[in-house]
Amino acid sequence: MRRTNEGFSLIELLVVITIIAALAAGGTVFVRIANKNRDKTITKQRLLAISTALESVKKELGYFPPTYTRELKAPGGTEKIGEKVGVPNETNIGIETLYVAFNMTGVNPDMQGLGDNALANTDDDQVAELIGRMQLTELFEYVDTWGNPLVYIVGKDYKDPSKVEKYLLGDEKTEVKVAAKKGGKTGQFVDAQRYQLFSLGADGQPGTDDDIHWNDQ
Repeated sequence: MRRTNEGFSLIELLVVITIIAALAAGGTVFVRIANKNRDKTITKQRLLAISTALESVKKELGYFPPTYTRELKAPGGTEKIGEKVGVPNETNIGIETLYVAFNMTGVNPDMQGLGDNALANTDDDQVAELIGRMQLTELFEYVDTWGNPLVYIVGKDYKDPSKVEKYLLGDEKTEVKVAAKKGGKTGQFVDAQRYQLFSLGADGQPGTDDDIHWNDQ
């Protein structure tokens, strides 16, 4: 007479549990990879949006905004906007200058893709005086999807970035020192006649492989 199985054996249960665990682990890895790729894509889009805005501002000012906030002048080159804003501290200088430049009266960059979620004030500083379209006294920075300020340095400041190299990361409030990127084969600064704009990537550390530059292919 044939024996009827009324349930799973212990071995069969273990096999099923192992398969489920493997599928769950694989799904977790897939989600992590998807999230990582999404964060990189969004950060890249923000960098490209800022670079587009920079080209527009250059046409209106006649030059790319300086790295130092104190050197920033209004359209026409007469009013020293940077002196009105002040320099509350020595961190995040370059990217803060862009925030001020993009909000000046007479400058109208295309800010598509740069909503409020692309702004933060990681070093908690304030401007001395509101200018242009600024509505708050907070001196904001444009940030990546990991909440860290993007880095902006103009070509003339590559060799001596001592006053603009300090950047303060997001939630951890960790200070790092940034530097302009050099080409691998030539050893020369990249975009020496223009500017460098980049994210420190997921690890928040400068000069590592996950840094994201606006013009990376």
